[in-house]
Amino acid sequence: MSYRIRQAREEDNGAILSLLQGTPQAGAVTLNFERNPDYFRGARVTCEEPDVWVAEPRDGQGQIGAVYNVGWRHVWVNGQVRPVRYAHDLRIAPQYRNGMILHRLFRQLRQQLSDGEWMQTTVLHDNLASLSTVASGRAGLPTYYPSGTIETSMLYTRARRRRLPDDVVIRQTGEADLDAISQLLRYQGAQKQFFPYWDVSRVRGDAYCYGLSPRNFIGLWIGGVLKGLLGFWDQKGIKQTRVLGYARGMGVMRHLYNTHSLLRGGMKLPPPGGVLSYLTLHSLVVEDNRPELLQLLLDDVISRFHGHYDALVCGFFAQDPLAQGVVNQPVGTGQQGDQAPVQRGGHLPRRQLHHPPRRRRPARAARRMASRRTQLLLRGIHEDHRRRHHHRGDSHHHRGIACQQLHER
Repeated sequence: MSYRIRQAREEDNGAILSLLQGTPQAGAVTLNFERNPDYFRGARVTCEEPDVWVAEPRDGQGQIGAVYNVGWRHVWVNGQVRPVRYAHDLRIAPQYRNGMILHRLFRQLRQQLSDGEWMQTTVLHDNLASLSTVASGRAGLPTYYPSGTIETSMLYTRARRRRLPDDVVIRQTGEADLDAISQLLRYQGAQKQFFPYWDVSRVRGDAYCYGLSPRNFIGLWIGGVLKGLLGFWDQKGIKQTRVLGYARGMGVMRHLYNTHSLLRGGMKLPPPGGVLSYLTLHSLVVEDNRPELLQLLLDDVISRFHGHYDALVCGFFAQDPLAQGVVNQPVGTGQQGDQAPVQRGGHLPRRQLHHPPRRRRPARAARRMASRRTQLLLRGIHEDHRRRHHHRGDSHHHRGIACQQLHER
């Protein structure tokens, strides 16, 4: 089949949503990651400047068969703010996957990138389909350089509240707190590799902060000084995680699990067609990465949002000192006692990013994918002749690979 790859337009929204609905992630629980009602609304949240492309039959007969977004967002790199592309939302319709469309998509992407430009992307650690295709290192595809492991934790809400120390105040923020929020995010963010940088004044109505307001933070003050911060974001208006079905036997187990969750706290599994109920946490920083301040903030939100959401979702690089604080949540805040501790092996981003680490051979990489991780990848596109020389609450944790994509000419 002959394809035409072009920049997406607003009128493509319906076709893109149909494509997303037709590419679920199978497993014991079949999930679909949707962007209803407006794909482009979500694209303007994930990237400050979206760059969305689609593939369709050249003769115009048929639906859009692939989509990807490689827009820009600002992050801290080596203590400096840089605009970096984020490659994500790659979806290919099943009937398109047996041809050369993946190579053609990356051929188009090569034309979009500047000399020496690199991108970020994330891949679920057990997403073997992506690891064996996009990240396989085959000729014509990008080179992925593992750059870190992101731990995504699901903290189950629960009605419990601890007594605060006398000099500590935890409350919801407002308009008057934006300057203090900005200063804390800037100071702490500059010390964390790839931490998002953004102007907090955009919560007043900017498309990049759709659904946010000055009241969408929980602050921790000591002696009247802001020492800790946690943003919360209900993103159901831009993305949804829908359960399409359960494997044999899971139907009965779902009811038993939901009864346990009702009594002990936990994520309730909806019937097929239902959407998971969770609240996204972001911009979680505390002064000097003090774990006791993180604990106070998490205790507050776990109790504050009980009855409104089943769970809270937050993510950290595994080497972030705050990541261990989430993993070590005491029993009763939502941590599953049988969860394995954070694995600190593998490629983690160094404080300074100058040269990408050597790629692991695919067979060795696959053996490290047993646990659920998301890796941030630095991904690069090489010419074929260069390619031949590169071999390359209760809480539920998902892990993944963070990589950089490097573009070299």
